[in-house]
Amino acid sequence: MGWNKLKKKNNLFIAWNNTHAVFDENKPLHHYFEEQVLRTPNAIAAVFEEKSLTYSELNKKANILANYLRNQTVTSNSLIGICLNRSLEMIIGILGILKSGGAYLPLDPNYPDERITYMLHHSQCEWLLMDKESIKRKPEGYHKTIIEISRVLNEKNLPQNNLKHINVPSDLAYIIYTSGTTGKPKGVAIPHKAICNHMLWMQNQYLFGDTDVFLQKTPFSFDASVWEFFMPLFVGARLIMAPNHAHTCPKQMIHLVQKNQVSVLQVVPSMLKELA
Repeated sequence: MGWNKLKKKNNLFIAWNNTHAVFDENKPLHHYFEEQVLRTPNAIAAVFEEKSLTYSELNKKANILANYLRNQTVTSNSLIGICLNRSLEMIIGILGILKSGGAYLPLDPNYPDERITYMLHHSQCEWLLMDKESIKRKPEGYHKTIIEISRVLNEKNLPQNNLKHINVPSDLAYIIYTSGTTGKPKGVAIPHKAICNHMLWMQNQYLFGDTDVFLQKTPFSFDASVWEFFMPLFVGARLIMAPNHAHTCPKQMIHLVQKNQVSVLQVVPSMLKELA
């Protein structure tokens, strides 16, 4: 075998697969956020339109929801559907589900009713988190527990403290369904250790820091949304949540970037061309 073929074989089987990284596999995804809360409790964590939450405020609201879910017998690997419009409640909902020990299943309220109903039944989802708008279109035929998030967050008797972590590295963090273009949509299950590995790799590669401002614009039913939500909360940066459908409007994206002095933006080449 010639030298070039040996080199190519080495690259394919060894060099390009040398992705081993050392990290604390016992930490669930939300633990990194809780550590950042201790470091920067009063820094702005998330912004949506004219509303904002500090790290401490976001953590407390997520804990209220998490304690409520624990009281509903949610435990590790419990799957909770989250069908919310874009708002600060969306990130509170995601964090609250993870803190409870469960895993979240994002359901875009703009999806056809048939797709939402299919994913709920196929995943055997026992709980469904909704907001005042999405709950007006309750999924037909879904007879499990529906929770209205603002009602829970307004309860006065729920603790605001961090919960004891009950997850192990192999526990589910979330399930995202494929588009179903080749047949029925399929649920892709991601454990905590996998997404934590990815997050820490990105942090080391791109050296994000607490002065960064991230624009979160990818719909939460796509896997690219996950790092947009969590990377800023990992490093003490600011998360700017774009309004509905902003990801399809270059003018609105430019306005959000300029207004918020965004320093980190993920876009596909076709959108980058439009923005430029």
